[in-house]
Amino acid sequence: MSEIYLFQIQGADNEKIVIKYFIPKVLKSPFPVIIAHGFKGFMDWGHFPMIGEQIADNGHIVIMFNFSHNGTSIEQPTDFCRLDLFAQNTYSKELFDLGCVLDEVQKSPLLKAQGANCEKVILIGHSRGGGISILKAAQDKRIVKLITWAATGSFGTFFASSNEFVEQWKHEGQIFTYNSRTKQQMPLNYSLYEDVLLNEEKLNIQKAAAQISIPWLIMHGADDSTVPVDIAHQFHKVNPQSELYIMDDADHNFGGKHPLSDLVNYEHLKLLLSKTVDFIE
Repeated sequence: MSEIYLFQIQGADNEKIVIKYFIPKVLKSPFPVIIAHGFKGFMDWGHFPMIGEQIADNGHIVIMFNFSHNGTSIEQPTDFCRLDLFAQNTYSKELFDLGCVLDEVQKSPLLKAQGANCEKVILIGHSRGGGISILKAAQDKRIVKLITWAATGSFGTFFASSNEFVEQWKHEGQIFTYNSRTKQQMPLNYSLYEDVLLNEEKLNIQKAAAQISIPWLIMHGADDSTVPVDIAHQFHKVNPQSELYIMDDADHNFGGKHPLSDLVNYEHLKLLLSKTVDFIE
């Protein structure tokens, strides 16, 4: 079993990012592995801790974290108790947060004491966290390998509604997205849409995907109803050097759910883990 260390750093708007390190007993690879969660997610969601532990048990340092505005708190890291922060979140803030995590890893005395090469990291991102990871991997030379699980292909598609809808959002200042698991109506401020309008180039995932020159494993479930599998094919088309793996019958979470129990397709998670570890090594 790996040792686990938990601490906090400053993120966007001086809000806290909670970070968890998984330190293996025997280090096989010097490159730390960072995992970024998705929309309405957190680092302890479903199968994420299990995968973090398993990757660490294979001899890799793993870093997981909660984006500063993901809606959880330090005291309640698995509950959306800070909907005020969730409402204020933007893609630019998550990109900034990921940069903060990379900076923290780079200077970490703890990781360096373990023998880690903190100048180079492997980045994994799921769903929206996958889109953020693609943007970061295209611009940050510290990232030497990229793995995306069901990554979103465009932040703009989230707003692919009528002009009337957007105008109403602008007028009211807020819309709500329903969380079917927690039964919460989760607020989104109009600033989220403004972020896309004001940072069109910076947040262009397809453009970033074409610019990635490091090894990239694209994994996607064939039965993903959240992010269509066509997105994975688009990534591979704009970046033919990437490695594409489509998992038959797998959904957006590859069979995982929160809490992690009564898994119908546990085989998908084992395959996700196996392919991920093989690519890391």
